[in-house]
Amino acid sequence: MSSESNTVSSLKVIENNKPEENYLRLDKEQRKAINRALLLGLASYAEIERLVDVHQLEAMLLEAKGKPEIPKQLRPIHPTGSIETLDEFVGALRYINAV
Repeated sequence: MSSESNTVSSLKVIENNKPEENYLRLDKEQRKAINRALLLGLASYAEIERLVDVHQLEAMLLEAKGKPEIPKQLRPIHPTGSIETLDEFVGALRYINAV
C-alpha cells in the first residue's frame, strides 16, 4: 500500500477528551460522513474500472471487425492507474469502521 494509506492506518481514533499525539478524535456523525465518502469513492472507482473494461472489449471487437479505433479523447482515463487504490479504500473503510 502507499505511504498515504500507511499514514491513515497509523492514526488512532479516540472518543474521550484526552489529546494525545497521533490521535484523531471523531464523533459518530463525522465517522458516518467519512464512511459515506469512502463508499462513494469506492463505487466511483469501480465504475471507472467497469468503463475501462468495456472500452477495452469494444476496442478488441472493433479491431476484429476491421473497424476504426475509438478516438483517444473518448477513452476513459483511470485516475490513479494503480491497483493499490482499491487497497487504500478497503484499508480506510476497515479503519473507520473498527472504531
